[in-house]
Amino acid sequence: MSLFLRSVRGRPLPRPLPTFGLLTAIFFLLFGLWSLATPLMGVPDEPAHTIKAAAVVRGQVLVEDGTSFGHGVHVRVPNYIASLHAQSCYKFNRAQAADCAAPIYIDDTFTNIGVTSAGSYNPMYYWIVGLPTLFMSGAPAIYAMRLVSALLCAVFFAAGFTALTELRRPKYAVLVAALAMTPMVLFLGGGINPNSLEIAATMAAFSGFVVVLDNRRGTKRVLPALATVAAATVVLANARQISLVWLLCALIVGICSFRLRRVVTVFSDRRVLTAVAVAVPGALLGLLWMYIAANGPANVGVAPEGIASPHPDAPSTVAS
Repeated sequence: MSLFLRSVRGRPLPRPLPTFGLLTAIFFLLFGLWSLATPLMGVPDEPAHTIKAAAVVRGQVLVEDGTSFGHGVHVRVPNYIASLHAQSCYKFNRAQAADCAAPIYIDDTFTNIGVTSAGSYNPMYYWIVGLPTLFMSGAPAIYAMRLVSALLCAVFFAAGFTALTELRRPKYAVLVAALAMTPMVLFLGGGINPNSLEIAATMAAFSGFVVVLDNRRGTKRVLPALATVAAATVVLANARQISLVWLLCALIVGICSFRLRRVVTVFSDRRVLTAVAVAVPGALLGLLWMYIAANGPANVGVAPEGIASPHPDAPSTVAS
């Protein structure tokens, strides 16, 4: 802990920037190792999220009429992406090793149709994670997507832990947060799934909010924590439809941890109000997307002529 603190007149004060940089590197290393060690498509629903990311980064953001049927939304992506469901040969079978999956070759042709059950999800996460597929192909592109997702998670976990060092008594809070970094958190952080970013952003939002409440009379000293809350709020509003529920839970738990007078004092602070003003437009964008998704084309259940509706574990193909 002393590495993250500096002493001023005998009182330890946090060093946010060096702490944030070091923790980002540590978390990125941990998530990166998990991303390299986990078989491709071994993270829950990873094929669907990978296909969604490759589609979004190519401009297929909204669900169009005639594309949602069978087992999900049908999108045009490179063949090596469209065929990722075939990597699931070892799932739910403890006796089957992951080496049954066929190699993912470099293939930038577009003769197959990809199917994703995440077609109506907010595109923010997918647009960022899908960027490597624009200039890479095959297995290297998939690993690059995982590493981009790992970096996003590392940034928010680092921001959350950095915020906790700004508590008046940070040692136990940092220890408890470290104990909560279970192998499952690291496993999800190394895959392509918005749940990983959702977990990281929720942790960051809660940590930053608690720190701001703990320093109600000196919010200027905890501006990094306040910025963390604002950024995490925007990300959570645009991660998944349910993410705002976790944000609300984090805020309620934080408020219940302090006296009401302290909470009122915090929300009357001009710096806090500025952070709220910055976060609200981003949160409204997330709500707007939920409205658009809820009123989008429904799943009609039958594939149109010329496209075969696939088994959940196999890609569909364009009939020749």
